[in-house]
Amino acid sequence: EILLIGTGSEVSLCVAAHEQLVGEGIKSRVVSMPSWELFDDQPQAYKDQVLPPRVTARVAVEKGSTLGWERYVGNGGRIIGMRTFGASAPLKDLQKRFGFDPASVVAAAKDALDIARAYRDCRIQTIYGGTFSGELRLYEVPSLGENSYVFASAGGSYDNQEDRKA
Repeated sequence: EILLIGTGSEVSLCVAAHEQLVGEGIKSRVVSMPSWELFDDQPQAYKDQVLPPRVTARVAVEKGSTLGWERYVGNGGRIIGMRTFGASAPLKDLQKRFGFDPASVVAAAKDALDIARAYRDCRIQTIYGGTFSGELRLYEVPSLGENSYVFASAGGSYDNQEDRKA
């Protein structure tokens, strides 16, 4: 259901989050990606085996910059990393502040799962009385509050029964 991607020391955070997710009945896999360059040089079949395209719920954990990770987590994925120039405080305080703890990785994983589930093919009733059938890209993120959507687009067909009668 979800991929947790880390490099170096971040892999242990991913493993701890994985164990918690599995304990909650959520299937996850930890991927160690120590080198983007070496990974990108691999055959596509290998890359698809490590990061299956069908698994869109992804979280990358990087204690450095988040820049570049979006190509591996996709639009609905989450990246835990540094978005500032840092801070000065005891290490454990900083790790928690910047999300480098298993609880933050689990929360990000659940957000990514919510987005992936909302993204899947579905059928909705439109406000005009017709039916839309196709892929609905509606990203609902519960951590932002009830009925919070961050992006929506669709591709498919629209069938309005009323238009047929006219």
